Amino acid sequence: MKSFDYEQYRVVGLVENKFNGKIDVIGYCDDNYYVFNPLTSAEALELFPSKGKIFAWNFSLYHENLQGKIVCICVKPSSSNGTENYVWNSNEVEDVIEYGKRIFTIEGIFSNDGQHNFDILESNNLLDVNEEILVLCENRVYQIIPNNSENIINFWEITSLNIVTIDGIKYFVGISLPKQDGYIDTTTDEQLINWYLSKVVKKNWADIIKNKSFRNLEAFLTEMLTSMQNLDESILQCRLNRLKAINAKLFLPFDRLKEIAETPWFSDVVLKSIEDQKVMLLEQMEKENDLGLHKVKENYEVELLRLKKEQEKKIDLLRQNAENILCELFEQEKIIKERIEEKNLEIELLDETVKDKKQAIATLEESIDKLNNRKASIIQDFSIIHEVLNATDTSRTHPVNKNLKKFSLEEINFSDKPNCRFQAYIKSLENFMKANGAPKISPTIMGKMLAKYYVVLCPSLSIAQSFIFASHKCKYLTEYVSVKWTSFEDLWENGLAYIVSKSMEEIDTMHFLLLQNINLSYLPNFLQPLIDLQRGIISKFPVSDIPYPNNLRILCTVAEEELIKMPGSSLKYFGCIDKTFYFESLEEMKFADDASLGYLTPKELCNEREQNIEVQNMFEQYVDE
Repeated sequence: MKSFDYEQYRVVGLVENKFNGKIDVIGYCDDNYYVFNPLTSAEALELFPSKGKIFAWNFSLYHENLQGKIVCICVKPSSSNGTENYVWNSNEVEDVIEYGKRIFTIEGIFSNDGQHNFDILESNNLLDVNEEILVLCENRVYQIIPNNSENIINFWEITSLNIVTIDGIKYFVGISLPKQDGYIDTTTDEQLINWYLSKVVKKNWADIIKNKSFRNLEAFLTEMLTSMQNLDESILQCRLNRLKAINAKLFLPFDRLKEIAETPWFSDVVLKSIEDQKVMLLEQMEKENDLGLHKVKENYEVELLRLKKEQEKKIDLLRQNAENILCELFEQEKIIKERIEEKNLEIELLDETVKDKKQAIATLEESIDKLNNRKASIIQDFSIIHEVLNATDTSRTHPVNKNLKKFSLEEINFSDKPNCRFQAYIKSLENFMKANGAPKISPTIMGKMLAKYYVVLCPSLSIAQSFIFASHKCKYLTEYVSVKWTSFEDLWENGLAYIVSKSMEEIDTMHFLLLQNINLSYLPNFLQPLIDLQRGIISKFPVSDIPYPNNLRILCTVAEEELIKMPGSSLKYFGCIDKTFYFESLEEMKFADDASLGYLTPKELCNEREQNIEVQNMFEQYVDE
């Protein structure tokens, strides 16, 4: 069975002694309860992951009397994220039945002698039981029942029963016991003698008087026992053998008995015999009493030792249960602490998000005021754009080089969990720059720049690296602008085409192209198509039929020397980071200990971009006068 058919079968298992206990699965049966199918521990683990148990919520509330017992229950698949795949179907409360009995061990070995068997029951406190008890003696299981007036005990060979062992304790499994394999007698010698005198001797007294002999009593005894059809043949035979021995000991010639009875001085003889034998009788009684006391003392010590061992076992079991409960509480406390930390982090991120939204609203209101004040200058800016477009031929297309150069991508894999929201990436930026000794820089402005612009101009290489490393999981390529670059085709063939193709292969992973020293060539010559993509003038790269990937960002740095001038008409469409954010780490960049924040996903970046981000572009700081 590869999976458990909970609609056709019921689970058989041992109930734990807990209020919300679990049930250790030992097998299963059909709806008729007749056929028990045992499972090994490995099979139970496979069918009922993760521990081979069934979770039973509030089981003790309905079936307190079944704790620690074998039961047969209905189950159903779990609808929660608990550790067990199946749970007790509490809708079927009335269908829970006890499906077996514990088998106890006793001291002593039963035999065909009823007096011996009675003594064993007495020494093990099994004479007056309140419920049915099964005990194991050698290779047989015996059934002790309350109010056993017949003085007969049923037994089964262990091979005749379904018996399982759980934690060293044996259990019979099944809805009822099968037909017994045999019986043993528990009649005492005193009970047998009383029966013999009342049922045999007294009933046949006339015949004894007539024949003047007790010798025919054995025949009477055999006839009486044979007529008892309700007794098993083996019990009859055992009682007959014992009574024959008793009859031999009681034998006395009838003439001698009658003679003694008719003698006038019989009573005097008896009294004189008692007087003569009084001392001897008292000594004998004292010895018998001492022997009895000694036996009682031995039995007391044996019982005390047994009770002590039983108590120690109970204490060990309670100690083990307490340790298990402490372990469960520790695990639950650990899980709760982890959840609290996650919720605190989410609250912190949400607080920062609210703060950023308020700041964005204030910035938007300020921008509206500025736009109203700059209507005339905006018209002038558009005339400058028109001149730049006429000076630069961006409409020409370039053939795609199908034999692209091969490049080696660097990879970062610091976290394997995606960000829950974009604010977590801003937090990663803040932690990363702090860990690398950066001055107080606004990670919120940097994060918004990355979301809004395809191309971001950084005041230093360390700022550009912060964008990359704070993502926690990405691939990036570093390329260096040459003075020989005179067209977009130079950028395309020197890394852009390669990083675009890789971005399209792994759309769920962020990719970065790091362009260094972009002021070694005139920006409109090789970056104008990217400006047009940012502005929405074109939707695809000029050299191909490929749109700009959502999981790609281009990070740029400038050479510190004063080289080719960078026009403001181009820079204003880049995300230009404030030069006051400048910092340069002289050592190798290192991660902050914040992998729990997760990694930046293209989806979160796109979601943030769609929020109509308002962030101040500091391009004027980079314009060459």
